[in-house]
Amino acid sequence: MKDIWIEALGPDRCFIVDKRQGGFGDVLLLSEDGKSPSHAIKLLKIKESSQATLKSEAARLATLSPHRNIVEIEAVTETELGTGILMPYYPSSLRDLIRDRPKLDAVLSTAVQMAQGLQHLHGHGILHLDLKPENVLLSSDGTPALSDFGISKVVERPDLKKNPTLEVALPAISGTLKYMAPEQLLSTVVSVKTDVFAFGVILYEAVTGHHPFSGDIIQEYASSLLSSPVNFSVPERLMLPGWLRNLIMQTLEKSPADRPMPSAIIDIMNTQKCGFSQRIEDADRLIRDINRAGALSAVGDNQGALSLLQAAITSDPWNLTARINLAEVYFIMGNIDKAIECGQVAYELIPWCLGDAGSEQVIYLNLSLYLMTQDPRRSYSLTKKAIGLYPKNWELLHNHAEACRLLGVDSPSTSLATIEEGISCAERALALSPKDESLRITYAGLLRLGKHRARFIPYLAELMKEVGEHSVPARLLFLEAHLDEGNLAFVENQIRELSEFKAFNGLLEGVKRRVVELRQYKMNK
Repeated sequence: MKDIWIEALGPDRCFIVDKRQGGFGDVLLLSEDGKSPSHAIKLLKIKESSQATLKSEAARLATLSPHRNIVEIEAVTETELGTGILMPYYPSSLRDLIRDRPKLDAVLSTAVQMAQGLQHLHGHGILHLDLKPENVLLSSDGTPALSDFGISKVVERPDLKKNPTLEVALPAISGTLKYMAPEQLLSTVVSVKTDVFAFGVILYEAVTGHHPFSGDIIQEYASSLLSSPVNFSVPERLMLPGWLRNLIMQTLEKSPADRPMPSAIIDIMNTQKCGFSQRIEDADRLIRDINRAGALSAVGDNQGALSLLQAAITSDPWNLTARINLAEVYFIMGNIDKAIECGQVAYELIPWCLGDAGSEQVIYLNLSLYLMTQDPRRSYSLTKKAIGLYPKNWELLHNHAEACRLLGVDSPSTSLATIEEGISCAERALALSPKDESLRITYAGLLRLGKHRARFIPYLAELMKEVGEHSVPARLLFLEAHLDEGNLAFVENQIRELSEFKAFNGLLEGVKRRVVELRQYKMNK
């Protein structure tokens, strides 16, 4: 048994340090020093009738000229446990990389090398037919190498001039369902383009984090694969370069004839990668422009700030800071619809920015604030989700409490449970930031709406003493309290006094409407 690796590694280099289970049999990890694995040996458990074919194809792989993007077969030997294949050890696979949601430049670098490996493989008359993330191994420096050729087809004496796509009949369905091309699922003729389809599925999955086709059972997935078009969500369309989306869609065409060859994929990706790298190098300039936009907005030049931020987003659609700031400038300018639109885009991009908790919290805060002016119920739903993620962020707690208050003001049918929910959030926020004036006013407003009226009046009186009579929100709440008591003459006198202050312009309209309604009510009564 040891002859398999002793012959290749030498008698002093055959330490077995681990044993793992693979799709076709056990995998032994070998070490030269008894600690760190340097090689792996796959012991293939297959039917006796298939051993000769598999051994022949494995031997064919072993004769391939070395290529950095194809796992090197160092030895193939028949043993009492089956066919043993010796190869270098790789610490991870593409599946691990996808799970970690890699940056786009890392995906592109890996993908172009995968295509180069496929081109080399096809040039020697070999179709992989089981390309998937688990079968793309990564070396310690991240170099990908195609592996696991258990169901690969070897085209004997291929004539690449007459048959450049290596078309060959497939007698039975084989492969991994979620990475099969339509022709592979239908068990017809497979070719180079079959591997290209699997490459496209992997690339789609790597850049979006999910699969291009859906279905929990075989029939549903097969239907999606054979008939459903490939789509990208709104944030995916915003975040991914157009050329990359087009390339992926070409590789996933239903008809093999419409898919590109690996050589064309390599040319496109190498050309576009240069431009992408240049955009990465321009990051410092973008940071300066975003900072400059903030300075312009601070001195009132919001139009100049908009121009800089829009240019920054065009250059780098991934830049959350630019998107957050753009929404904020629109809000300052009073364009609430655009602020909500930009804030919504930033919100939809959150899954693309894993680990950027600071930006995520700012997006929740700002978007919920914008929504409060037009749609308190959406703001309520958004902040409820946010405080579940960030329960110690007092500003998010405050926004949720304010959304509860607005629902109570705008809709008398709002349940007491919602008001109590708002009071609870406000109290949690006050424990974290007890002196914030706006938060305390929100809390007072919730006490007024809820079943804590007895606490509301003394709390408001204390608040008025601390914040002063010229606090606009506090004075408005003070007037609402007197309206609740029916003190119309006092409120009308206060309105006349406050109308002289610019800060109250437009803010008294709601109070005035309530005065008119109450007078009408008393007259009718």
